[in-house]
Amino acid sequence: MANEKRYRFLKKTVPREGKIAAGLAGASAFLLALTSFISFLRGGNGGPPVGALGLMALMLAGYGFHVGLTALQNHEGASSRVTILGTLAAGIMTVVWLGLFFVGLRG
Repeated sequence: MANEKRYRFLKKTVPREGKIAAGLAGASAFLLALTSFISFLRGGNGGPPVGALGLMALMLAGYGFHVGLTALQNHEGASSRVTILGTLAAGIMTVVWLGLFFVGLRG
């Protein structure tokens, strides 16, 4: 009789795209720290290497945001906590990088 009342809880899986979005946001944050450190060591004159790393980090964050939004649209039954956090972090990193580039272009 006790065996009939056994409950099974199914684990919700995290979509692969959500993990990718979180990873790309983390990579972009790492590149932000790296470019800040390089610029600090060179006295604010990072030049083209810092700009190239920043542009690459901007593209990583933008792609992570896109992948995260796509994952949120396509996976209805899956756990969305990691996907939401990854998408949010990638979006914030995209805004941070765009802000840094616009400040740099202004002067």
